[in-house]
Amino acid sequence: MPPGVRFELDADILSRNIDLTPEKYWKDHGREIYQDMKPRMKIDNEVKRAAAKVIEDAATPEDKLQRIVPLLPELYQERE
Repeated sequence: MPPGVRFELDADILSRNIDLTPEKYWKDHGREIYQDMKPRMKIDNEVKRAAAKVIEDAATPEDKLQRIVPLLPELYQERE
C-alpha cells in the first residue's frame, strides 16, 4: 500500500470515536463503503443488453462468464 494511502487510513481511524468496539467500527465502515459503491453496482438496461449480446451463442455457464467478465471494466468505467 502506498504511504499516502496508509496515512489516510490511519488518520481516518484515529479521528473516529475511540469508544467504538471493533465490531461496531467495522460494521459502520462496511456500511459506508456499501453506500458509496451501491450506485456503481446497479445493473441497468445498458449492462443487461451488452451482456445478452455477448452471451447469445454461449453454450455453457462457464462460456458465458468468460465472455461477460472482460466486458465489465469497460461498462463500469463509463459510470465513474
